Order: sequence, then C-alpha cells, then structure tokens
Amino acid sequence: MTLAGKNTTLWVGASPAKVAGLESFNCGATASTIATAIMGDTWETFVAGLLKGDEVSAQGFFDPTDATGQIALRTSFLAGTPIACEVRYGTTVPKVAFSALVLGFSTNSGTNTAVTVTIKIQPTGAMTSTDA
Repeated sequence: MTLAGKNTTLWVGASPAKVAGLESFNCGATASTIATAIMGDTWETFVAGLLKGDEVSAQGFFDPTDATGQIALRTSFLAGTPIACEVRYGTTVPKVAFSALVLGFSTNSGTNTAVTVTIKIQPTGAMTSTDA
C-alpha cells in the first residue's frame, strides 16, 4: 500500500495536538554498530548497537496562533524540556511516537514571501511504531 505524503502530520503534547502549517518533515532512526572482528579475520563483522532517532527537521508556514502546536514546540525549546511527539501517516495510524528535545526553532521572512518556520527535533529514548 502506498501512502500519500499529504496525509502525514506532526502531533505534539501530552494530549496530542496537530502542528499547523507544516509542509514537510522527515522521521527516521538508525542503529550504531559494534565491531566484533578479531586478529586474523579478513572481513569486519558487527553486531547491532544502540538505536537512535534521527533528528527531525520540519518546515512550513509560521503560525503564531497555533498555541498547542508550533508555540508548544517553541516553549519546549526555550525551556529545554522534552515534548511528546507523534508522526501520523493517516488519520490516527500508522504512526511513530517518541519523546523529543526541540533543538531549534527559527523563522524566515522576505519582502515577497510568507513567514516560514523551521523546527529541529531530536528524539530521545525509544520510538514506538503503530501500524494498524
């Protein structure tokens, strides 16, 4: 089944609220590796190490009235406190949920453009996936 990217949304907070104005963002995870090769081996071997959520970068239009979304993320950034996040690929599922630190919140504007926002989020701890 192919999912339409237009249905992907970012939700934040203890009672998740949709973040308004976003046009794009990414969400992923990686695993570190631990080398296990010993003297005399001719090929490197590895075992999986710790999992880590990749930094999420979200871009869109700045909405200063989005108190439970964009402004909640900015408040979390300024306080240095984690915030609950969900990336939903449909109405409610599939989704990925995680706690995150907001690493950056910036706006950009120009003479002939709308004010945009870029938000950088670093997942901390486990990311859980719900597929159905």
